[in-house]
Amino acid sequence: MKPPTLLLAGLVLGLVGPTPAQDAPTDDPVRRARAALATPIDPKDLPDDLTLGMLLPLLEGKLPAGKKVPLFLDENGLGDDLKRVAWAKVPGLPAGERPLGEILERALAGSPVEVDFAILPPGVVVTTPKRAAHPLSYDVRHLLRHAPRLLTILRQQEPETYRDLRPGDGVAILVRAVLDTVSPRPWESVEVHNAARLVVTATGRKHAEVATLLGVLERHLDVAVVMNARLYEVDRAFFTKRLAPLFAPDKATGQRPAVVALDDATFRAVAKETLVGEGDDRKLTPDRSSPFLSRQAAYRHAAGVGLAGVTFAVTPEVSADRRFLKLAVTQSATHLVRIDKVATRDPVTDKATTVEVPNLHKTTAAGTVDLPDAGALLMPIDAVPAGDKVRVLVARPFIWIEAEERERRNDGGAATTPQAIWDSPVPSGE
Repeated sequence: MKPPTLLLAGLVLGLVGPTPAQDAPTDDPVRRARAALATPIDPKDLPDDLTLGMLLPLLEGKLPAGKKVPLFLDENGLGDDLKRVAWAKVPGLPAGERPLGEILERALAGSPVEVDFAILPPGVVVTTPKRAAHPLSYDVRHLLRHAPRLLTILRQQEPETYRDLRPGDGVAILVRAVLDTVSPRPWESVEVHNAARLVVTATGRKHAEVATLLGVLERHLDVAVVMNARLYEVDRAFFTKRLAPLFAPDKATGQRPAVVALDDATFRAVAKETLVGEGDDRKLTPDRSSPFLSRQAAYRHAAGVGLAGVTFAVTPEVSADRRFLKLAVTQSATHLVRIDKVATRDPVTDKATTVEVPNLHKTTAAGTVDLPDAGALLMPIDAVPAGDKVRVLVARPFIWIEAEERERRNDGGAATTPQAIWDSPVPSGE
């Protein structure tokens, strides 16, 4: 099995996965070893033509005073291969500061036999993959609570792998994702305990892959879409000249689109027209239909009160690279034409009577549009027109990633706001 595209994207982006459960005290040697493996060091001044046996003490010496742990070869585990591993030439190491674990991985690639590194108190040992396998526990309650979305995310990347699973199969979905990533050997295992903790017994390298996968999935679940929508009233002449050509019939099907993308110039032109309403900038869940703007007016008749107006709903999809949106937009419009008086008979007295019945013009329009993140869309309101004016919906939907917003705030950057998106240039989508 090959690693999912999500994992590969995470590795390229350098995403950090969730930290394995660590209930040990601060001075625990296992925790110290993990911290050492994550510590950046620079191997630039190491001598050339190093062997693995020579490299380990040199790397240990480069660790800061508070993070030093022993780095050593597993004499018992390597057995007859100990000398071959110790004398193996170290291939070129990465330039610049890199985490110790990454440097070790590169160094071990020169071994004539397969080896891995493992945390073995009091430090980090180079040994056989089987002896390097060790259990780690990961908190996966959030992933399991959102199993339906998790399945959607995974199916976007590997539809065949997850075709037989259902949204309610939370544990099975997660286990299959991990198995598809780590391809466990007979001495490795993947389990879920109490629908809360993922327990993986594997080598350090595979634990890194698991942590990256879980981190990528968590970040995808952290994604929302803000529709950032407004209603404008434009002159019919303006609509006919600037906007109507955008809704030309498709040459293949003859059908007109219900919703279209806008370029920056057209968006700016519409935004100068009369603003008549704004939507609430709520964060919407991808792959789920949600209303995002509603403008209703009450009317009275003898039987009570009714509502007329327009409501918009959307089912947003976010691309795997989180750069593009596919939006299925539905518009439901109700226009009160008049209150009719209708002759009928009272069901109790059987006498002739007159009742008021609202005469309503109801329409529904739906369409799908592809946009870059923070692109612009336009949808005319399909209701009985009022004179020489036409009302249109304009939206600047953008992708909200909670983790990135936290990082931006922690770094002192400005938070993403709907107004900032509205005032920014409309991207071309290329």
